[in-house]
Amino acid sequence: MLGNALGTVLDEQAGSELLQAVEVLRRTAINRRRRVDPPRRNGVVELVEDLDDPALTNVTRAFTTYFHLINIAEETERLRRLRQHEVHDGIRPQSLSDTLSRIAKRGVPVERVKAVLDQLRIQPVLTAHPSEVRRRSVISHLIRIRECLTQLKRVALTPAERGFLDEALLREITVLWQTDEIRPTRPTPLGEVDHGLYYLKSTGYTILPVLHRELQDAVASAYPGLSGATGAFLHFGSWIGGDRDGNPFITHEVTEDALLLQRDLALEAYAGELRELVDALSQSARRVAVSEALLSSIEQDALRLPAEAEAARRQFPFEPYRQKLSFMQAKLANVTSDPAKEQAGPAAYAAPGELLADVRLLHDDLFANGGRRQATTQVADFMRRVEAFGFHLAALDVRQNSAVHTAAVGEIMRLAGSTPRYDELGELERRSLLNDAILGGLELADRAEYSDETRELIQLLQTIRAVQARFGPEACHTYIISDSAAVSHVLEVLLLARVTGLVQLDGRRRLTGALRVVPLFERVESLEAASRIMDELLELDLHRSLLTRWGDVQEVMVGYSDSNKDGGYLTANWLLYQAKRALAEVCAAHDVGLMLFHGRGGAIGRGGGPTIRAIMAEPPEALAGRFKTTEQGEVIHTRYANPEIAHRHLEQVIGAVLLASLEDAAEPASDWLDCMTKLAGDALRAYRALVVDMPGFIEYFLQSTPIEEISDLPTSSRPARRGGSEADIGSLRAIPWVFSWTQSRANLPGWYGVGSALEAQLAVGPDRVRVLQKMYQRWPFFHSLIANASISRAVADMRTAALYADLVENRALREQVFEAIEAEYRRTQASLLVVSGQSALLNDVPVLRDSIGLRNPYVDPLHAIQVRSLRELRAARAGGREADVERWRSIVAHAINGIAAGMQSTG
Repeated sequence: MLGNALGTVLDEQAGSELLQAVEVLRRTAINRRRRVDPPRRNGVVELVEDLDDPALTNVTRAFTTYFHLINIAEETERLRRLRQHEVHDGIRPQSLSDTLSRIAKRGVPVERVKAVLDQLRIQPVLTAHPSEVRRRSVISHLIRIRECLTQLKRVALTPAERGFLDEALLREITVLWQTDEIRPTRPTPLGEVDHGLYYLKSTGYTILPVLHRELQDAVASAYPGLSGATGAFLHFGSWIGGDRDGNPFITHEVTEDALLLQRDLALEAYAGELRELVDALSQSARRVAVSEALLSSIEQDALRLPAEAEAARRQFPFEPYRQKLSFMQAKLANVTSDPAKEQAGPAAYAAPGELLADVRLLHDDLFANGGRRQATTQVADFMRRVEAFGFHLAALDVRQNSAVHTAAVGEIMRLAGSTPRYDELGELERRSLLNDAILGGLELADRAEYSDETRELIQLLQTIRAVQARFGPEACHTYIISDSAAVSHVLEVLLLARVTGLVQLDGRRRLTGALRVVPLFERVESLEAASRIMDELLELDLHRSLLTRWGDVQEVMVGYSDSNKDGGYLTANWLLYQAKRALAEVCAAHDVGLMLFHGRGGAIGRGGGPTIRAIMAEPPEALAGRFKTTEQGEVIHTRYANPEIAHRHLEQVIGAVLLASLEDAAEPASDWLDCMTKLAGDALRAYRALVVDMPGFIEYFLQSTPIEEISDLPTSSRPARRGGSEADIGSLRAIPWVFSWTQSRANLPGWYGVGSALEAQLAVGPDRVRVLQKMYQRWPFFHSLIANASISRAVADMRTAALYADLVENRALREQVFEAIEAEYRRTQASLLVVSGQSALLNDVPVLRDSIGLRNPYVDPLHAIQVRSLRELRAARAGGREADVERWRSIVAHAINGIAAGMQSTG
């Protein structure tokens, strides 16, 4: 139906010639894919070579639009099948009810379940990472198309209703076709904030109380004695407007403005809920009893708000709930983001806790006086939202690179007359000097004496202090140090927080304040050292004292992206697994809880893949009911644009965290651990032999992928590099690194090195083969590792990658690198099949296997168009033909967009 609708629109808008060109390309690609040994001549490439520039753009957009539509169709079908299961079986698979029922049937004791529920905390964190290529306008049209499909699914549509929806669908596809898909300019930081708030408002705010209610009901059903035992466990976070690592456009003003936007949206949403409650709670005191507590509260409000009291008595003479709600509306309306008005304004909620107390008063009164159903639904939902969202909506994390802090501390100490120079000291000397400076106090010099970078850092920390005073500490309290590699990196932040007043020293010479300092371990060396660093850090009273405010829970972030880029897929995953186990052991030894913050991306090369499988593969001791993770780029749209999909995603995440935390997982056998260590070592050598040691590899990468064009895409306010030159892969962010290999279909970050490592172990002998197969069958971590590598390898396509390799000018280099990649590609497939015991990759997930197979011939023309356009663009750039450069750059950008839609993956 959608294909026919698109065909109608293409015919109307661009003519039958375009429709015919698309159809010929489609059929040619399908026929080529069906042949085991396709002819040497690639018919798709030849057809693309014959297209003129306007036709190239239109054909690209036609295939891209088709992928947008079928992605919506697949999403709709997922939800339809889910409902069908629920109707047929009476329960939704992997729902919270299903999960708690399974836990109870396993005989997990109530005390153990309660312990996990008491510390349960799930926190998705939205980020503005540059991997969402769709414009907000395009997303809006796709959402309306999805709504049309949802309505078309209704069983009893009249002919008139059907005709109206068919026309609405054509209208939206037409507007989608007529809309520019590529942003003309980079989004501003506050534009990114607004984009993230769209998902929080339209989805997060809606589904949060539903999930709370469902978990509460599921617990009460499976464990009746635990009725009401689930607190506020789901919270949303954000990096948008706070993540300044390598992004000079995120300033302290942007951070403050982001929090103001979030606050305004929260207050607006609460005001809407209060209006609905005024409408709903019309109970009369002449018909129901009302508690003395509520009446007393109304009297106190009336004293503070006499004008509102008179209006409430006149409008709602016998309706105490409405009277109370009218005061609540007034106090909420008086909350302001203007610090000048906060001191002189009329009665207002000074903090979200005051609003929460009023909502709880309504809830308890209704529950006790015949209004149980309204108390446990409408009012309880509002109560959950205020608990979770406060007046800040999402906790804004701040992130900065350790090198920035080191430079700032060195500058501050130098201007304060400290000798010797801080940057000349070793690690232990730095720790001693930092400890003394924190305890002794250090006066800041005049701001004008500092560099711009240090002055901005000081202003940021002072902004956080002011924001906490105005909005509450919940709004912004987590400070993440990227590229953490030493204890001094944490002490540097503590010193900076001390001199700016964000933390203070109490009478016992312990630090106090609402600051949560979170080291981020992301490179091979720092992951290996993570547990040692945390062990030494937790020995320090200065750091340990700040954990008291957070229930003695230490948050640590681990990065999946840079670790993969640094050491390859298999090695990075093993290092992460070991680091998590070791961190859990260290925290337990110090009697401190652990909250792991997973810095994942959408692609498997950046920690992506099926979330539930990833959670079940975590070391159980590293979960303990706590799960915080980034939601990045196109993943945010995929998971949160549709409230039903978001609900499904989060109920599975919550259920998986509960299951994994309560799992009696067997300790991996010692020979399994030894085998993994050997695999990781072999994989690291194979990966670095290509990426680091092979002469000319960087040249091959730059020429055989659209990395430069991806870096130029206006997808984010953040640059693609953390400084450094084009030839420095170390300075390249992991997102464009993975994005580039995905576009060229080599997909290298998701599998390279796996084949060499497995092949070496399989060659040891039949006993080692059986060990690897047993690891796959019985160890969730290893099963996930192999399953995700199988997906990455199945998505990779060497026929397509060869087209991109032909862009490399040095023929000898091209052959050398491509042959190495292709050989590892073959080794990986063969070894994955042996370990998994399958006859073909993804036989165990036929829906995914078939989806890749169905999409391939439709994305092939886009690859051919991109390769031709890259060749033409680079020739035009070399020849200084600026008009041609802009023309071909536009076609490349459209092809990048289309391939991303077809593969459903960027970075």
